[in-house]
Amino acid sequence: MLAQIVSTFLLLVCRVAAQATWEQCYHCKYCFDCGSHGTCDLPVEQKCWGQGVYPECSVYDYECSWYDYANPPSMPMNLRATWEQCDDCKYCFDCGTHGTCDLPVEQKCWGQGDYTKCSVYDYACSWYDYAPYPAGSCGALEWGADYHNGAKCRHFGRRAFSKKAPELNRMGDRWEICCGEETLSTRALIGLIVGPIVGCCFCTLIVALVVVLLKKNKANNSSTTATANPVAVTVEMRAEPAVGVAMKNPISLKLEELGCGQYEAALADQGYDSLGSLQGLSKEEAGEIADDVKMKPGHKRRFVDGIAVKKTETL
Repeated sequence: MLAQIVSTFLLLVCRVAAQATWEQCYHCKYCFDCGSHGTCDLPVEQKCWGQGVYPECSVYDYECSWYDYANPPSMPMNLRATWEQCDDCKYCFDCGTHGTCDLPVEQKCWGQGDYTKCSVYDYACSWYDYAPYPAGSCGALEWGADYHNGAKCRHFGRRAFSKKAPELNRMGDRWEICCGEETLSTRALIGLIVGPIVGCCFCTLIVALVVVLLKKNKANNSSTTATANPVAVTVEMRAEPAVGVAMKNPISLKLEELGCGQYEAALADQGYDSLGSLQGLSKEEAGEIADDVKMKPGHKRRFVDGIAVKKTETL
């Protein structure tokens, strides 16, 4: 007996803990409340499991024991759709007013056609009044201020009536019937005309100022270039000869004069790296040096004649 009581108590606790959400219970209304919706004769796969036109019921009946299907509780605010979302669904949820009831659900609800896509469930828009005006009236044909901020009346220079104004119940689709008698004020008309003109003048002034500044900057750059370039060229041309002469060694100049400049490195390897080391050589000594660095006969002759001098002659 005690075990049965404990088991019943635990079952009740589990059921309370497993309470379904408002949204889950709402989706199960065709399954748990089939009498109110005329779905009792349908197969359980269609009315409960989502294999048809009805949403899937993903919870058990005891998890929705708190939900009164005869008098449903108010929808939580976090499930409420926005005004824009509900307005996009008007061709799906209010097809009678817009003449879209005979269209496939893909066109009137899912956005696969000329109508906006509906991205919310119908219960999320239960607060939205889809039929505030009779069919064929000014309000139903979107002449009111709540549609595109009254753009249709503004196009004719008239003021749109506010939402649910009695005038929007008038039958017709013309501005003379559906818009207010008030025209835009004189001050507003002047603003519409003068505003664009002032804007164009301001833009023109900015463009002219930019062009003047660019021309001035270009002229300054040209003047600076013309003054600087000749000085730079003159300095460069005068500097090069002095640098070239300073880089030459006297022995290099002497060997180039004799046409034997290619033997300068070989002579340096033998210790003859200055003009003074070749002074006072006889022809025999100069000839031996030429043989040591393997001069060609013609080069040897010029080298000996140019280097070897009398003992008393200096170079």
